[in-house]
Amino acid sequence: MSSHHVIREQQEPALLISDVKNTYLEDIQPLLEWSPTILVLQNCIDTVMKWGIKIDGVVVREHDLSETKQKLIRQEPIKYITHTKEQENLTTAIHFLVQHKHEAVNIIGDEFLLFPIVNPFTNSLQLVVHNKYKRSYRVTHHFRKWVLANTQFEILPETKTIKTAGLQKVNNLYVSSKEGKIEIRDLSSFWVIEHL
Repeated sequence: MSSHHVIREQQEPALLISDVKNTYLEDIQPLLEWSPTILVLQNCIDTVMKWGIKIDGVVVREHDLSETKQKLIRQEPIKYITHTKEQENLTTAIHFLVQHKHEAVNIIGDEFLLFPIVNPFTNSLQLVVHNKYKRSYRVTHHFRKWVLANTQFEILPETKTIKTAGLQKVNNLYVSSKEGKIEIRDLSSFWVIEHL
């Protein structure tokens, strides 16, 4: 007898692959477990295809659409999401996710390049930015997690109203003193960056 999980559409976080420079398939495999909607920016298509992942949507410049369709013919059906300017690709992808009622997204890429672009969407989507070295969570007031001893965190922006439990401040980092639950609270929203 088998067990089945019933998943509503858009219930699981989408996966948006925006940069693959410091990411390997092994890094994102846990994010693929529940078959998320996978959107890929044009600059990542070749690497994602080598990984053998089924792409649900690709964000592509309008003038590259026919060439991209030829490249991805074996991946059909695919949703092609077009934009006209290079800097609009990530914004276009996030608008697409919001319009299609996604509540959360895991984004693969460099957090410091992505933060200014994704911050305007933090009220519409739960955001987690991943790469090989860090995992960054957008938090509304309260963050709690079970961690190993000496796990390091950054908090942005750092305010005087931040309260922590289970963490010690060491230079610009917050470090877990022992294995167990840590908590971070603030009056406003903030980013928690976990060093992996």
